[in-house]
Amino acid sequence: MRIPLLLCLALPLAFAPHVAAGEVLPGFDVQAHRGARGLAPENTLVGFARALALGVTTLELDVGVTRDGRVVVAHDPFVNPKLCLTPTGEPFAAERGPLLRDLDLREIRAFDCGSLNPDAGRFPEPPRRNAPGEPMPSLRDVFELVRDRGDTTVRFNVEVKSWPGSDDTVPLEAFVRAVVEVLRSEKMLVRTTLQAFEWRALALAKQLEPRLRTAALLAELDPAWQAGLDAGEHGGVLGLLRAVDGYVDAFSPHWTLLLEGEERYAGASVAAYQAAGFPVVPWTVNEPERMRQLIALGVDGIITDYPDRLIEVLQGLAGSPTQD
Repeated sequence: MRIPLLLCLALPLAFAPHVAAGEVLPGFDVQAHRGARGLAPENTLVGFARALALGVTTLELDVGVTRDGRVVVAHDPFVNPKLCLTPTGEPFAAERGPLLRDLDLREIRAFDCGSLNPDAGRFPEPPRRNAPGEPMPSLRDVFELVRDRGDTTVRFNVEVKSWPGSDDTVPLEAFVRAVVEVLRSEKMLVRTTLQAFEWRALALAKQLEPRLRTAALLAELDPAWQAGLDAGEHGGVLGLLRAVDGYVDAFSPHWTLLLEGEERYAGASVAAYQAAGFPVVPWTVNEPERMRQLIALGVDGIITDYPDRLIEVLQGLAGSPTQD
């Protein structure tokens, strides 16, 4: 078995804060999912700072758009009661909070999104630590954090969180335009990949800004998500990607497509996606043995809630002999 891209790795046993990610893990993309949500509150500056200190190569995050057109970092189209407390520090009485599109940035900053753990069974404490009082950040806040730390190499994987046919968010065209405008004004276009499950968002992004890299997320085969395209009519997932080659640069499937894809998705091999021009970065992989399996298949990176585990796996592989 050949472990691709790892022969040149010589990783230290410990990571110091502010170390350049590209120097630590050359050639393999370690993406901190929602800012390492297994270690800190998801999509918060505390979580992103924790991921940066580990030496990740990419910060993965989700965004929405407010009533006043600001781009904020959040997975859901509403303030999630499992993640945030009200401005008075109380739990929400309803199952979901107000929509982001109905709030302005000042109102959104008032919620405490660091005191709660949404699933202590899935994200045990430790290693996860809450951060009481942590607000929901804007996308600009994330870029400011990175600049303040002097990190000039870490990349960003920004997900447009939209749902086909839903009016819970601002219209998709306005959503994508707001994100692209932030990337332009913050001069972060070349360091950012824009990803989406709703592939129409990727087409809109490329129309607005051809320089922006895009990644097609995939959880299920449904034309509503895949820009109206039917996998059966295109010979499976690889055929879908070839059909959108004009506006998709990379492929980010759920890890099961790569390990169980032939039966469930009419999926191709990692090598076949790459040969067609699509780097492969699966999500969300938290178990070390699964990480090893995917690395052995030749993936270009991994999105994980626990980037510390992935770094440890890579360290182990770098120190192990390889076989042809």
